[in-house]
Amino acid sequence: MKSEGQIKQKIKQRIYRHRKNYVEQGMAQKPANCQNNRVVRLPQHTGNRATIRVCAIKDKVCDSTMAGDPQAESCPDFEHCRTAEDLKNEFKERLGLDGGDVNLNVITRDYPDVALLMWVLDDNTQDNTDEP
Repeated sequence: MKSEGQIKQKIKQRIYRHRKNYVEQGMAQKPANCQNNRVVRLPQHTGNRATIRVCAIKDKVCDSTMAGDPQAESCPDFEHCRTAEDLKNEFKERLGLDGGDVNLNVITRDYPDVALLMWVLDDNTQDNTDEP
Protein backbone atom coordinates (compact mmCIF):
# COMPACT_ATOMS: atom_id res chain seq x y z
CA MET A 1 0.00 0.00 0.00
CA LYS A 2 1.28 3.47 -0.85
CA SER A 3 1.98 6.01 1.83
CA GLU A 4 -0.03 9.20 2.25
CA GLY A 5 2.85 11.23 0.82
CA GLN A 6 3.02 9.06 -2.29
CA ILE A 7 -0.72 9.43 -2.88
CA LYS A 8 -0.49 13.21 -2.47
CA GLN A 9 2.34 13.26 -5.01
CA LYS A 10 0.23 11.25 -7.46
CA ILE A 11 -2.63 13.73 -7.01
CA LYS A 12 -0.26 16.63 -7.74
CA GLN A 13 1.01 14.88 -10.87
CA ARG A 14 -2.49 14.15 -12.16
CA ILE A 15 -3.68 17.69 -11.51
CA TYR A 16 -0.60 19.07 -13.27
CA ARG A 17 -1.30 16.88 -16.33
CA HIS A 18 -4.98 17.85 -16.40
CA ARG A 19 -4.10 21.54 -16.07
CA LYS A 20 -1.55 21.26 -18.88
CA ASN A 21 -4.14 19.60 -21.13
CA TYR A 22 -6.77 22.21 -20.17
CA VAL A 23 -4.40 25.05 -21.12
CA GLU A 24 -3.35 23.33 -24.36
CA GLN A 25 -7.00 22.86 -25.36
CA GLY A 26 -7.78 26.47 -24.48
CA MET A 27 -4.82 27.77 -26.47
CA ALA A 28 -5.45 25.58 -29.52
CA GLN A 29 -6.20 27.51 -32.67
CA LYS A 30 -9.85 26.43 -32.93
CA PRO A 31 -12.96 28.48 -33.73
CA ALA A 32 -14.26 28.39 -30.15
CA ASN A 33 -10.98 29.88 -28.85
CA CYS A 34 -10.98 32.87 -31.22
CA GLN A 35 -11.93 36.32 -29.99
CA ASN A 36 -13.50 37.10 -33.38
CA ASN A 37 -15.74 34.02 -33.37
CA ARG A 38 -19.40 34.52 -32.50
CA VAL A 39 -22.28 32.14 -31.85
CA VAL A 40 -25.31 32.71 -34.05
CA ARG A 41 -28.66 31.24 -33.06
CA LEU A 42 -30.45 29.50 -35.91
CA PRO A 43 -34.24 29.36 -36.40
CA GLN A 44 -35.84 26.34 -34.78
CA HIS A 45 -36.89 24.85 -38.09
CA THR A 46 -33.27 24.10 -39.10
CA GLY A 47 -33.31 20.59 -37.72
CA ASN A 48 -31.56 19.60 -34.53
CA ARG A 49 -28.96 22.36 -34.74
CA ALA A 50 -29.64 25.46 -32.64
CA THR A 51 -26.38 27.42 -33.04
CA ILE A 52 -23.47 27.86 -35.40
CA ARG A 53 -20.16 29.72 -35.04
CA VAL A 54 -19.33 32.57 -37.42
CA CYS A 55 -16.25 34.75 -37.91
CA ALA A 56 -17.22 38.33 -37.02
CA ILE A 57 -14.52 39.80 -39.28
CA LYS A 58 -15.17 37.84 -42.46
CA ASP A 59 -18.89 37.04 -42.04
CA LYS A 60 -18.04 33.44 -42.78
CA VAL A 61 -18.99 30.18 -41.05
CA CYS A 62 -16.14 29.04 -38.83
CA ASP A 63 -17.41 26.12 -36.78
CA SER A 64 -15.54 23.01 -35.59
CA THR A 65 -18.45 20.79 -36.58
CA MET A 66 -18.31 22.12 -40.13
CA ALA A 67 -14.57 21.75 -40.90
CA GLY A 68 -13.72 25.04 -39.21
CA ASP A 69 -10.61 23.77 -37.40
CA PRO A 70 -8.29 23.83 -40.45
CA GLN A 71 -9.78 27.20 -41.40
CA ALA A 72 -9.05 28.62 -37.94
CA GLU A 73 -5.50 27.22 -37.94
CA SER A 74 -4.62 29.13 -41.09
CA CYS A 75 -6.65 32.27 -40.33
CA PRO A 76 -4.55 35.48 -40.22
CA ASP A 77 -7.23 37.18 -38.09
CA PHE A 78 -7.19 34.55 -35.32
CA GLU A 79 -6.84 36.07 -31.83
CA HIS A 80 -6.97 34.05 -28.63
CA CYS A 81 -9.85 35.08 -26.40
CA ARG A 82 -8.00 33.95 -23.23
CA THR A 83 -4.38 33.88 -22.14
CA ALA A 84 -2.61 30.84 -20.70
CA GLU A 85 -2.59 32.55 -17.31
CA ASP A 86 -6.38 33.08 -17.51
CA LEU A 87 -6.84 29.40 -18.31
CA LYS A 88 -4.63 28.33 -15.39
CA ASN A 89 -6.62 30.52 -13.00
CA GLU A 90 -9.89 29.19 -14.45
CA PHE A 91 -8.67 25.62 -13.89
CA LYS A 92 -7.68 26.40 -10.29
CA GLU A 93 -11.05 27.98 -9.60
CA ARG A 94 -12.88 25.10 -11.23
CA LEU A 95 -11.19 22.55 -8.98
CA GLY A 96 -11.20 24.74 -5.89
CA LEU A 97 -7.40 24.99 -5.77
CA ASP A 98 -7.59 28.77 -5.41
CA GLY A 99 -8.82 28.50 -1.84
CA GLY A 100 -12.49 28.46 -2.83
CA ASP A 101 -14.96 25.63 -2.40
CA VAL A 102 -13.89 22.28 -3.79
CA ASN A 103 -16.60 21.11 -6.17
CA LEU A 104 -16.48 17.32 -5.92
CA ASN A 105 -19.13 16.93 -8.62
CA VAL A 106 -16.90 18.67 -11.18
CA ILE A 107 -13.84 16.70 -10.09
CA THR A 108 -15.70 13.38 -10.21
CA ARG A 109 -17.28 14.11 -13.59
CA ASP A 110 -14.27 15.60 -15.38
CA TYR A 111 -11.30 14.12 -13.53
CA PRO A 112 -12.30 10.71 -12.13
CA ASP A 113 -8.67 9.64 -11.60
CA VAL A 114 -8.10 12.60 -9.26
CA ALA A 115 -11.39 11.92 -7.46
CA LEU A 116 -10.35 8.31 -6.92
CA LEU A 117 -6.99 9.29 -5.48
CA MET A 118 -8.68 11.84 -3.21
CA TRP A 119 -11.06 9.13 -2.04
CA VAL A 120 -8.15 6.75 -1.36
CA LEU A 121 -6.32 9.49 0.53
CA ASP A 122 -9.43 10.32 2.57
CA ASP A 123 -10.04 6.63 3.27
CA ASN A 124 -6.37 6.17 4.20
CA THR A 125 -6.41 9.08 6.67
CA GLN A 126 -9.60 7.79 8.28
CA ASP A 127 -7.99 4.38 8.75
CA ASN A 128 -5.00 5.98 10.44
CA THR A 129 -7.11 8.02 12.86
CA ASP A 130 -9.40 5.21 13.99
CA GLU A 131 -8.34 3.46 17.13
CA PRO A 132 -8.51 -0.36 17.23
